Amino acid sequence: MIETDDTRVRVVTAAEVQRFGRPELALEAARTAARVRRDPEADIRRMNLRLPGGWMRVLGAALPEIGVFGYKEFHYSPGGRLRYAIHLFATDDGRPLGIVDAALITTLRTAAAATAAAAASTTDARGPLTVGVIGSGAEAEAGLRALCSALPVGAARVSSRSEANRRGFAERLSAELGVPVAPVATAAESASGADIAYLATASGGRVVAGPADLADVPLVLSIGSTMPDQRELDGDVLAKADCLVIDTPDVLEESGDAIEALDRGLDPSRVRLLGDYLAGPRDPGGTTVYKSIGSPEQDLVLARDLVALLEAEEHPGRVVDSLTDVKRNL
Repeated sequence: MIETDDTRVRVVTAAEVQRFGRPELALEAARTAARVRRDPEADIRRMNLRLPGGWMRVLGAALPEIGVFGYKEFHYSPGGRLRYAIHLFATDDGRPLGIVDAALITTLRTAAAATAAAAASTTDARGPLTVGVIGSGAEAEAGLRALCSALPVGAARVSSRSEANRRGFAERLSAELGVPVAPVATAAESASGADIAYLATASGGRVVAGPADLADVPLVLSIGSTMPDQRELDGDVLAKADCLVIDTPDVLEESGDAIEALDRGLDPSRVRLLGDYLAGPRDPGGTTVYKSIGSPEQDLVLARDLVALLEAEEHPGRVVDSLTDVKRNL
């Protein structure tokens, strides 16, 4: 039997994500996501499909602890077109809760999860911190913005292969954040003397940073190299870290950096999930490396929080009828 579903569903656009997805909201969502991933009843899956000239990824999660399940779907098609969407549902009765444009969600949750790791690692930090940013794109901007919102950042340096891009990055972020950001030519210059190195590159098969580039940096945050054929860090940086934190176990199978680290002797039993790291205890001293490829619970929690925020504020955005009716098995 088919019944009409009279549920009203909020649609959150990319413009609304940009307006309401403040770093503080994203950071709290990242911490919640890391916590609920530890729930034994949580079910988190990934699927990759190849298309002619492109691909599609579907990342799903059931998070009964917070009453939400759903998925993020994103795909690449010829011409360089990427489209992202998150669909949210309630675990108690399956009703749709929201449809959220996920292009900016992905950027926000990636930076927020790295910032959650950084805040936990630097709880005893005294005085202003220096951040070395390696990469000058949108993901790198979001990373520095998130770090400055949560930590006492006093200065930053940015490196990238393009002089124009790193200079533009430095000018924009200095003006926006009120923190001096200096453009430098190399990863080693960016990381030299830094308290935190934030890597956000699109390097393909090229290794951007090795142990010499990151010598004496106590905290390395790496959010690039999310596929087996991509590289951002030399494998030794991960293999020899005193503490290696990852956002999902899939890092060890899907990141080219982690795959190389395993080949070079990384013991998987030494690796800690972000939720476990945030819950503690944490050993002080040494080098901590946080490596992420993104995980669907991060997307769903931030999307849920944005939908709830817009509902609470009675935002006059788009609300539509449910796109599906209800089938009852008799």
